Amino acid sequence: MNLRSLVDRLDGGYIRMGCAALIVALLIASLRRSVPWIPCVAGSIVLAFLWTRLPRRTRPVRAYTVECTMMGVSIIVCVAVVEIGLRQFLPRSWGPIRFIQPDSEYNIQSKPGSRGWIGIAGPAGRSEEFFIARFSSQGFRDREYGPKAAGEIRVLMLGDSFTMGHVDEQETIPKHIERICAERMPGKTVRIVNGGLGNTGPLEQLGMLRKHGLALDPDLVVLESFPSNDFQGCLSAEGRWLPVTPRWMQFDVQRWRRLVDGSVPYIVDRALHTKSALYHIFATRTEHRAPLAAWLQDFRFFSEYPPIRFQEFVNRPPYLEPDLVTWYPELMQSFDLFKRNVLLMRDECASHGIAFQAYCLPAKYDLFDDLWTTETAPVKEPYERMKACRVVGDFFEEMGIDHFSVNDAILAAGPAEKTFYSYDGHLHGEGNRVVAERIFEAVIVPFIASRDAVALRDTPN
Repeated sequence: MNLRSLVDRLDGGYIRMGCAALIVALLIASLRRSVPWIPCVAGSIVLAFLWTRLPRRTRPVRAYTVECTMMGVSIIVCVAVVEIGLRQFLPRSWGPIRFIQPDSEYNIQSKPGSRGWIGIAGPAGRSEEFFIARFSSQGFRDREYGPKAAGEIRVLMLGDSFTMGHVDEQETIPKHIERICAERMPGKTVRIVNGGLGNTGPLEQLGMLRKHGLALDPDLVVLESFPSNDFQGCLSAEGRWLPVTPRWMQFDVQRWRRLVDGSVPYIVDRALHTKSALYHIFATRTEHRAPLAAWLQDFRFFSEYPPIRFQEFVNRPPYLEPDLVTWYPELMQSFDLFKRNVLLMRDECASHGIAFQAYCLPAKYDLFDDLWTTETAPVKEPYERMKACRVVGDFFEEMGIDHFSVNDAILAAGPAEKTFYSYDGHLHGEGNRVVAERIFEAVIVPFIASRDAVALRDTPN
């Protein structure tokens, strides 16, 4: 049997459709940078000639239409069933963080009017407890604020996920402080604004101050520093990495930059990450983490970007990196960037007549003997316990930045589980209350007392 007789026995309609599909595939391939376009165009011309020589369909068009429609509907139904099933089993916090957005100057910022889930890790690393984070139209995980009333004192708290809170909104550090003020200072109106945002460092917090915080006319800004993330984040925002920077963070920083530039492939990819659990699972298990963006980026009509690169990862605890006895050049550079951004915050506050204070929050592994031993024992490199907070405190002291410590208050509360989640590095509600009590005593009371003293001094006799 020759080829012609075999073709004659087959359904000519499907053969022609298959040939047409190959032509379209070759024409699409010719638009990609990684594929030579001349062979693709030549191949499509040859197939187009063959298409004209193939036998015509042997059945009515309606039959082909019905079969193709049924096939398409079947595929859509199968994908929908898988998507719905995955959403039932995935944690509610799946997908990219929905309350942050890329920013051309400050890397990322809060997304006003947004909401998203916050997951608390369980023993297997899987989120087992969830909290909703709602951000106001002013960009804070907080209520809407109007003009400041007469006699009202506003305190803006800046920081990362510890300030934002991995708890219900009313169990965050700022809201605990606000309730304490209401209970113990009944004659005062004190509002504590939650300006915390997860996954941020001093650069992003500077942006939160300038883009959102100053508009609320605060009297005092309190900065929470968490060196375990801040040093790493400062260098990452520059497009460089510490050896312990995880791949997901390296990817996210490079993706944010492409989103800021308006890269259509990455905008489409993020939309799918956000809307489709099936795509999110598939994408996060690939090396690139954004396979659709990588595929689209290869088309000639999209702006060309260098491929996302990953630095080789060093297997030691990233949250203890600033506690290394000997700092390597990248770690020292990250601290220099940290200092620069903190000083910019201080100076921004000073230029608006706003008081500025700061405190350093250590990782829970620094605070408790058993956790420190467990984390450092398997690692060859020598660590100095609490070094990160020590050098940050020395910097605050040198620059004349008012600062205080929360370490003793946390330790006085008892074992780690009294203040921190068991399998997550964040403070839980009671831990936030303990820190809030310390901030009230160390910052709020002296600040209000000094204001009252000034007001009394300036009052005419």
